[in-house]
Amino acid sequence: MEETALFATALYVLLDAEKQSFRYATAGHPLPIHVRGHDRCAEHLQHPDPGTLLGVFEGVEFATGEAYYTPGDSLVLFTDGISEVANPAGEEFGLARLCASLAGSCGRPTGEVFAGLIGQAENFAGLGGFTDDICLVGIELA
Repeated sequence: MEETALFATALYVLLDAEKQSFRYATAGHPLPIHVRGHDRCAEHLQHPDPGTLLGVFEGVEFATGEAYYTPGDSLVLFTDGISEVANPAGEEFGLARLCASLAGSCGRPTGEVFAGLIGQAENFAGLGGFTDDICLVGIELA
């Protein structure tokens, strides 16, 4: 019987409405995208220690990052199925296109934003379509 290796990633985000901040940590999962509604820009959050997959090593500690938001901002959590979908030439959709799409749709309802983003990624991929799971979660920060 052939064994299949399974890996799990995790992302945690803790919002502090009083300080208008959020702390985050990752265990191998893509970091969220911070969409700044007022500035109409989107940036993929960075972290000096992106962590490792869950269950690979014992006793691992996961460092946290912190960022601040203003009302009207949002966070987009996603799986890598959308950023890593490739076109027929093998080029990935990538984080830059993902951020540009989100920045270009500031102010629109989240459902419309996500439908448009998925449509753009599908068009980019062409007939190959998605080969990995896709999950998008939007958090509107008030």
